[in-house]
Amino acid sequence: MAKTISAKKLRVLHVAKWYPNRNDVQNGVFVQKQIMATTPYAEVKVLAWLPGNEKTHTHESHENGLAVTRTFFKPRTAISVKRHAFLQYIHSHYNNKNLPELLHLHVFSPDLLVMVLWAKKKGIPVVITEHWSGYMRGIFDALPKWRKWSYKRIAKVNRVLPVSGYLQVHMQRSGLVGVYSIVPNVVDVDFPSTHKVPGFAFVIVADLVDEIKNISGVIAAFEAVYKTTQNISLHLIGGGPDEEDIAQKVENSTAKSAIHLYGRLPNAEVKALVPQFHCLVLNSRVETFGVVVLEAHAAGLPVIATRCGGPEEWLEDADIAIAIDDNAGLEKAMVEMLTRKNQAYTFTKHLRCSPINVGDQLHKIYAEVLAEAELKTVKKR
Repeated sequence: MAKTISAKKLRVLHVAKWYPNRNDVQNGVFVQKQIMATTPYAEVKVLAWLPGNEKTHTHESHENGLAVTRTFFKPRTAISVKRHAFLQYIHSHYNNKNLPELLHLHVFSPDLLVMVLWAKKKGIPVVITEHWSGYMRGIFDALPKWRKWSYKRIAKVNRVLPVSGYLQVHMQRSGLVGVYSIVPNVVDVDFPSTHKVPGFAFVIVADLVDEIKNISGVIAAFEAVYKTTQNISLHLIGGGPDEEDIAQKVENSTAKSAIHLYGRLPNAEVKALVPQFHCLVLNSRVETFGVVVLEAHAAGLPVIATRCGGPEEWLEDADIAIAIDDNAGLEKAMVEMLTRKNQAYTFTKHLRCSPINVGDQLHKIYAEVLAEAELKTVKKR
């Protein structure tokens, strides 16, 4: 039977490979926000497939009005186990009736092919939102042939939704054909107003993966500026695999008394903290989007950012762009920001990424793919 588009909310199943969980409260927060943006238009359920250290287990919860299922898999779990887990989920959450009308995957990986194939068999359209920077960092190129083959099955889905034009270019250069539409990440646009911390405070909000985020470079540049400007501070919010190494670098720094480590915090706490600072620093070597840049703007902070891809199109006149791995340029930019201590800023680009605007974009894409699927069904008759 052909599907019809009506005023009722569509049944959409979101499947996420990155999603906040008890092991990592910041994991895939941007995925969570994009899913939440679809709720005005869709009857949403969330299935998160996440890495774990124990045998396969599932945790069910209700969060922000959504039914969220987190299934944790040990490394190298057999694909047959994952297929069974998915079918069990469908049976228990949809009882094989009133199935999802659309499947929205977030961050592709080979194990999601079981869902793509299932959806094709059921005549359910599939869209994929992509965030992965591996297409730009040579990781995709180094994959074995069978994994590349599975990624190239993306061409079989109804829409591929990279979060930036920069990411789309690199996906296509990697040989991933398909029907593309760019849909940005969601950005919180309502930040609390608050008093600034004393002096001038730089802030970093990042996963502590130094190879990508180059936190070490920020610490070194800040240390150099601190030698001549004492009334400054650096605040580092985030956790990750290099957390201990970064903490040791701070401990060994001559500016350690002015560097503050917060660890990984829930998104609500980050949102409350950021407006207290004066400038955000993003020193990455590669970014697919750069949510923190736009959230800093929403909080009224200018940004120092490397020309690392995704964030570049969102920078505004008050920001300072620097080259990747340019410590001298970073020091100069920090000094420049210090001269603007009492300046007020107005930013506008982040408004394009509000939950309402992103949700509206996704709603239109859902309608398009459902209409296309209906037309194909009619032609087959």
